[in-house]
Amino acid sequence: MTYLTQEHFAQSLQAAWIYAQEERERTGAIIELRLTTLGLTAFNTNAICTRIATVSWGELARSEDLPRLFAKMIRQVSDQQDAATSPFASMEKLAA
Repeated sequence: MTYLTQEHFAQSLQAAWIYAQEERERTGAIIELRLTTLGLTAFNTNAICTRIATVSWGELARSEDLPRLFAKMIRQVSDQQDAATSPFASMEKLAA
């Protein structure tokens, strides 16, 4: 994030939000982005259990490519399988 202006940082956050909306269309996952005391955190709000990925303030400060970092974090949260659709969950249902 060296030499990144406030305007460029805002544009990177906007790009992350747009990407989160694209992931919602692709996977159905509702991703919330929040600036927290830890850094930028992505939440998958429609998961059975909360899925979280956080990029720390230190990582943000050292990053040379924020949009790529944000996209990786959003994909990580949206691509995780629901416990209900995992192979183990279906085996547990059969055993019950």
